[in-house]
Amino acid sequence: LNRARNMAGQFDKVITALGPQVDRLPTNTLQAEAHFIVGSSYFFSSKSDEAQKQLEASLNKDAKWAQADEVMFLLAQVLAQRGKVQE
Repeated sequence: LNRARNMAGQFDKVITALGPQVDRLPTNTLQAEAHFIVGSSYFFSSKSDEAQKQLEASLNKDAKWAQADEVMFLLAQVLAQRGKVQE
C-alpha cells in the first residue's frame, strides 16, 4: 500500500504511515525496502536531509537487497542536490 501511495505522489501519507513502522519489520531486507520507500518520499517532497538519512539507513540494513542499486542512484541524486558530491 505504501509503495502504491509513493507512486501516486502521496508522499506525506507514506512518511506518516510507514516511517514509524520501519524498525518493526521482521527482516533487514524488508527494513531496507521500507527505508528506501520513505527516503524516496522525502526526496520527492524536497526534504533532502531526511531523504539522505533514510537512504543511508536502507543500505546499512541490507546493501545487497534487490533494489540497492536504485537506493544508491537516488542517494547520489540527493548528495548532488546538497552539493556533497565531488567531481
